Amino acid sequence: MTFIEYKAAIEALMKHLKISLDEAIVKTEVPVHLVARLKDYFNPKLVKIRPPTIIKDASMIPLCIPLNKDHPQPYIHGFCNYLLNNREWSRNVVENLSETSHKLVCRLPQPKTSQHFQWRGLVVGHIQSGKTANMAALIARAADQGYRLFVILSGLYRDLRSQTQDRLDQEITGLSDNPDIGALVKHDPGTPEWIRMTQSGMAGEFRSGTTPWDPSLDKPKLAVIKKNVRVMDQFINLISRSPVRREDFPVMVLDDEADWGSINTNYEEIDESGTPVDPSATNGRIRDLVALFPKCAYVGFTATPFANVLIDAAIEEDLYPRNFIAVLPEPEKYFGPRRLFGLGMLPSELSPEDPQEPELDIIRPIEEADLTELDELTPTSECPEVLKKAILMFVLSSAGRLARGQSDHFTMLVHPSHEIASHTDFA
Repeated sequence: MTFIEYKAAIEALMKHLKISLDEAIVKTEVPVHLVARLKDYFNPKLVKIRPPTIIKDASMIPLCIPLNKDHPQPYIHGFCNYLLNNREWSRNVVENLSETSHKLVCRLPQPKTSQHFQWRGLVVGHIQSGKTANMAALIARAADQGYRLFVILSGLYRDLRSQTQDRLDQEITGLSDNPDIGALVKHDPGTPEWIRMTQSGMAGEFRSGTTPWDPSLDKPKLAVIKKNVRVMDQFINLISRSPVRREDFPVMVLDDEADWGSINTNYEEIDESGTPVDPSATNGRIRDLVALFPKCAYVGFTATPFANVLIDAAIEEDLYPRNFIAVLPEPEKYFGPRRLFGLGMLPSELSPEDPQEPELDIIRPIEEADLTELDELTPTSECPEVLKKAILMFVLSSAGRLARGQSDHFTMLVHPSHEIASHTDFA
C-alpha cells in the first residue's frame, strides 16, 4: 500500500470505529518508515503565526493563556460537539480546528485585564476553505476567555449577512428565530445564554430602537451586521447612548472579507485646499466602532490580504494588523492552487499532504492570437472561438460531475479585467 492508501484507511478507521490514531496505525499494520509521516499528517502544526514586527507596549498587555480543567470552556466544547455530532465532521478535522482557534486566541489580550487595549490582527485563509468555521471557533474560544460582545462585519449584502447569522446561531448561540434552521448547538446546563442583537433572515439586520443594550456582564452578545454606513451608525449610536460602562465590556470585532469595503480608499487624497480628505465612509465607521470601546480587538479574516498589509502602519487608528498576522492551514483534501498549478510548491507544515502527489495536468495556456482577439472584443463582436471552447468545456465537465452524482458548486469564472465595462462586453 502507498502512503495515500494508508492515509485513507486510517481516517476511515478513526471515523467509523472511533479509535485513536495510534490504534489505527497498529490495525492497518503501517510500515515503520511511514509511521512518522502519517503522524505528522494527522497531527500537523496548524497555525504559523508571524512574530509581530510592529507592536507597541506589548509587554504591558497580558495575552490570553491556555485554559486548564479548572476553567470551564463551555462554548468551545459545545461548538466542537456540534460539528462532530450534527455536522458529522471527522474528529481529526474538528480537533485541528479546535487547536487552530486555541493558538489564535492566545494572540489576543486577556479581556479581564485592567489595562485598556486597541488590538489589530489579521487571519489569512485560503479561498473557499472554511474561514467561517475558523471564525466561529475563535468566537467560542474568546467567549470562554471572557470577551463579551462580538460584532461580526459580514459583507455588504443582506443575504450574506443572513447566512452568517444562521451559521453562527447553529454553531455558537444555539438560539434562532428561523424555523427552518435545523439543529442548534447545545451548551452545558448553567452556561450563560447568548444574547442575539441581530436576527435571522433578510429583515434580521440590526435596527435602532428594536434591540436594547443588555447590561449583563455574564452573558455574551452577538451582532452580525453589514458593512453599511447607515447600519453601523445606528449600532454606534445605540452603544454611545447606553449608560453602561463600556470599559467593562471586552469587545471583539471580526471583519469577514476584511479587504472588501473596509479599506480606506481615500488614503493620501487631498481636497482643493490641500486638506487631507476624510477616510472613506465604511472605513471611518469601522474606526469609530473599535474606538468606542476601551478594550477592543479587531480581527480581519480574508484569503486576499494584500490591501490589508499595505495599510499605512503609521496611522494608529486605521486597521493595519500591527499586533499579529496568522496563516490558517490548508484544510484536509483542499483543492487549491498548489494542486492545480504545482509551480514547484511543496507542501509545508501548513499543508500536510503527500509531497509525492503531483500537480494535475489540467491547465491550458491561451495562444497569443487568442489573447489579442479577446483584448479587441467589443459589444458587437462575435463570441471568440477560444471563449466558445471554454464554455463548452465547462458544460461538459459539469455534465460529467452530474453523472457522478456531484450536484453542488458549479462555477465558471471569466475575469478579463478589473473594469466593469470589460465584463459587460464579455457578457
